[in-house]
Formats: sequence, structure tokens, C-alpha cells
Amino acid sequence: MKRQRLKDQIRVIFDSRFASFLNLMLVLMAFSAVFLTLKRIQKPVEVPFEWICPCPPDPDARHVTIVATANHAYFWDREDPLPISEYQDRLRSWLRSTDKPVVHISSDEQGLLGDAMRLLDETRRAGVQAAGFTTRPASVP
Repeated sequence: MKRQRLKDQIRVIFDSRFASFLNLMLVLMAFSAVFLTLKRIQKPVEVPFEWICPCPPDPDARHVTIVATANHAYFWDREDPLPISEYQDRLRSWLRSTDKPVVHISSDEQGLLGDAMRLLDETRRAGVQAAGFTTRPASVP
């Protein structure tokens, strides 16, 4: 094994760190150029509706929104609070009068995920396949 002088070892470390630094600076400059170009354009990105929801909305479907709150209260289309024990009965009576049911489950800003998941579970148990979460917090009376 060949011995290297300390001066040569330091030069190798310096050269590799300097090359890494140059590579980093080059990448940062490229990102900056792309960012500044996009910032100057300021064109809003329009996403086609088909990308968000591949199925077209059904005009004949009947929608209902159930909101879960932090104190374990549930609201059926912004009406008075409904206990979870009465939710199944209310859902079944609504399903009898509806051909194409769609259930949206939401919560207020303090709502618990467990309560919303319980609503989804109860809804699927009742046979509703078109049930899902809305991503915006809902307001309740």
C-alpha cells in the first residue's frame, strides 16, 4: 500500500467537498430558474373534472350530508343532532324512499376521525356503496 502525504490527503478531501459544493450550487440555481420562471407566468392550473372524479355526477341521485362533531353528535342535513343509535333507523327509512342514494360524511373543525369512520361503517353496513368523506369542514347549526 502506497503511503500518501498528509498534504495530498487534504487536497483529495478538499477537491471532493468542493465538487459536491459546486454540484449543490448548480442544482439550486436550476431550481431557482424554474421557480422564478413559473412565478412570472402565474397561470392558474386547471384540472379537468375527469381527473378528480372519473364518473360523471348522476342528476337523479339524492344526496345527504351527515356531519360528525367533537361532542359525538351527528347532524343529518343540518337538522337537529341525531344520536348514533338512531342513525341506522333514519338511514334505512331514507333508503326506502331513495333509488340512488349518495351519502357525504363530514365533520366540523373539532370533529373526531373515529366518529366519521363510524358513520362510514354504519352507512356501508346499511348497503350504501356511494358513501365518502368531504374534505372541507362543515358548519352545523
